Amino acid sequence: MSRSNDVRELKIPFGERDGRLYSPMSVDQGLACKCTCPSCGERLVANQGTQKRPYFSHYQSQACATGYETALHRMAKQIIEDAKEVYLPDHVVSISQVIDEKRSGRENMLYEEVFFEPHVAKLQDVVQEQSVTSARRPDLTASLRNGETLYIEIQVTHAVDPSQTALLDNLMEIDLSGLVLSDVVDHARLEKIVLQSATRRWHRVSLYDDLPKVQEARDNLKDRAKTQRVELSLSSQYGKSIFKNLLEQHDDAENIDLAGDPTLQAERVKQLRNSDKDKVAFYLHELCRQGRLPEPVLPVWAGLEVERMDVLTVSPELWQLHILDLFVWSREAGEIIHLKDVIASIRDCFGLSEWEEREIALSEDHQAKRMAHGLDRLPAQVNNHTGVKTLPPFNTHRAINHYMKRISAQPKPLLSELTPGLEYVVLA
Repeated sequence: MSRSNDVRELKIPFGERDGRLYSPMSVDQGLACKCTCPSCGERLVANQGTQKRPYFSHYQSQACATGYETALHRMAKQIIEDAKEVYLPDHVVSISQVIDEKRSGRENMLYEEVFFEPHVAKLQDVVQEQSVTSARRPDLTASLRNGETLYIEIQVTHAVDPSQTALLDNLMEIDLSGLVLSDVVDHARLEKIVLQSATRRWHRVSLYDDLPKVQEARDNLKDRAKTQRVELSLSSQYGKSIFKNLLEQHDDAENIDLAGDPTLQAERVKQLRNSDKDKVAFYLHELCRQGRLPEPVLPVWAGLEVERMDVLTVSPELWQLHILDLFVWSREAGEIIHLKDVIASIRDCFGLSEWEEREIALSEDHQAKRMAHGLDRLPAQVNNHTGVKTLPPFNTHRAINHYMKRISAQPKPLLSELTPGLEYVVLA
């Protein structure tokens, strides 16, 4: 609702008498109203003619510049004080829980939000302009039924100074800056706006922090963290058993996993690039023939350096061109690409390394054992790199996901990450 200049036609919408505000039609006409201006204190005349809307005007003095704002501001406070209730805005309590104190990172945290709908709060001991600190005197101070104190500020033209909001807890602001003439002259309508429908927001609030609903969510989060600690412990033991089994089943242990030796990783990638030169050249000519590329030259999005690209069975140029061809250039803008489909396509087209094929077999065997012992009810294993629940092949997932992230962050990105480690959207 945009503010209209017609509110200025009201001049002084409410007059003050004996500490209370009244509309022009609720008092005697003219000077007999015995009202004064809520802003400057000068005598007012109640104009109740039929040609214009009823209004107050100053008697033998110039109209004050703040008469309208002050009158509306004070009437809003009076409405709340009389009603002894007000709608509170919605609120979200965000809670978090560390899974394992010995670990760090976002993937080691659990999060949950508890939402509270807007609702009516009954007020007790409502007081206007009561000093709370030497620097703060909120428009209204009230006690809630649970003993908490609620502070209310009314905005007509100026919002609450942000430097002051940190000084008061449970501070709510009601915004009346967008009222139009019809809102102000209809008292029943004005009451509804002030008490319920006007935009309102919290500056600071702790009213909900210890409610049973929030405490229950905290307890559930602690239980989930405990369950995941058990799963992480089992996963750690499982990972060690995989490596031990692989060492026992391979003659050349150095070729099982190159993760700990960057030199071996680089040598592996170099070998793949040398062996796949002709395949890459053929693929580039095919893409050029199909109109995917203007010329058979490697585009800037292929051949990018990514994590663990040594674990794939072909050169980075080859499998990255495959992704560009099948999952980017041949797709419509806005289409969602699922990372699991990309991994499945790579596996079908090029296969996986012996290490990862063995890892999948051992994982399936481990899963069967977990089900036999009832452990399948625990959360799925968490990939430490992406922080999302995944299944093997972990290193291929890591390499391809890193590549998808890279072409989403190029100066001319091809994708946009939708769900981290899971989904991407094709850009135009």
